[in-house]
Amino acid sequence: MTAPSTDPRRTSGPGSLRETLTAIVTWFADSSRGAAALETCRKLASLSDSQLSTRGLKRGKIVRHAFAPYYYG
Repeated sequence: MTAPSTDPRRTSGPGSLRETLTAIVTWFADSSRGAAALETCRKLASLSDSQLSTRGLKRGKIVRHAFAPYYYG
């Protein structure tokens, strides 16, 4: 007999299939947002200092700007 906490057919509670799938979906969502922020960093880093200035940014603040929605949003 399988212990309830390790039974893969469980749909609720700790160790349940629902909890596992929720963790996986959350990981994918977090990874996607992180990848988008990294792409924003790359695009901004390719701009000249004057282009960044036009956007109200300094080169040293690119990462903070790109990842702010990810960490604070």
